[in-house]
Amino acid sequence: MEGWEWQEDPAEYSAGGYHPVQMGDMFNGRYQVVQKLGCGYFSTVWLCQDMVKKRRVAVKVAKGGESFAEAAQDEVSLLQCVLAGLQFLHKNCRIIHADIKPENILLQVDEESLQKLLHDTAAWSQSINLGLKRPGILANQLDHCNIMKMRVKIADLGSACWTYKPLSKEIQTQPYRALEVLLGLDYCTPADIWSTACLIMLLVLLNSWEEFLLKLLSLGNSHQNSSADKALALTGNVSAEAAAQLYFSGLEAQEREAGGGGYKMVLVVNMGLAMGVGKIAAQVGHAAVGLYQLIQEKSTEREMICQWDECGAKKVVVQGSNAAHLMDLQALALSLELPTYLVQDAGRTQVSAGSYTVLAIIGEEEIVNKVTGKLKLLN
Repeated sequence: MEGWEWQEDPAEYSAGGYHPVQMGDMFNGRYQVVQKLGCGYFSTVWLCQDMVKKRRVAVKVAKGGESFAEAAQDEVSLLQCVLAGLQFLHKNCRIIHADIKPENILLQVDEESLQKLLHDTAAWSQSINLGLKRPGILANQLDHCNIMKMRVKIADLGSACWTYKPLSKEIQTQPYRALEVLLGLDYCTPADIWSTACLIMLLVLLNSWEEFLLKLLSLGNSHQNSSADKALALTGNVSAEAAAQLYFSGLEAQEREAGGGGYKMVLVVNMGLAMGVGKIAAQVGHAAVGLYQLIQEKSTEREMICQWDECGAKKVVVQGSNAAHLMDLQALALSLELPTYLVQDAGRTQVSAGSYTVLAIIGEEEIVNKVTGKLKLLN
């Protein structure tokens, strides 16, 4: 699965194209460039140091030209409206929306603009059914609308709950699900902000979405748009070929699951440290995120994460005896070619610096069970 990263054309670093950026450059006298994060058709994204608030931020630099500048302004305006709506829900209504995603962010347009949007959408759908590649239709749909005058509405409160009385432990559509929800911990209004941040990442990554979607659908998946969308999102929307490879490998994973297989992540807690409940929860979170990030850095193992996700992202927390036990389990897991991540605590609270707190292991259930199958569940 090599070659997923989009590479912009150096020739586009010119008037009307990408803005040339160097490490150490300063934006707006405040944001100093640290390194490049990525790019898309409309922009590049840079990791910067906020010299005022002393924190790291991501800065999106749009291409030159009036149309790109307007698109960037529209994007910021829409996001501001979403955040304003969430602030009203959280502060005034004391409501957690619990399902922020693109489908639940609606734009109110006038009748003339609506008819044009419907016409263009029908043309786009017909082009897919006929196997035609007509990129640009969806991207240009809103050109006939004044986005700055649109009203933005947050829709579908079917999963919403009170801030003081959560109704369910499992909320949010999975790609937009907050970390605390994934770990089964208590959640509140920041869960909505996490989902909104995921929306922002989509805006960063989906610049070439339509072109890649049409290419992917042309490879034989025209009857399952949602699967095509998901494959593109998981591969960063940078290559139809990579998305197709991921999609078909996902089908193989589903076939294996139907045959009794499956994937899971097991988190082994060092019970010899006598950590408190909160400390254990934090360390389990470190282990899960650490293992996930480790796999994302290795292109040869990314498929495993996708297959794990397809199987429901199953996670099990079990008890380990002590540090030596965790190290023995890690050695066994590595001998079976299972990815692992062993957390060493910084020593700020409860345990000594360098203490091994939690071991994370992921892989096919049958193989993982050879390592952790006899361990007791944490209760």
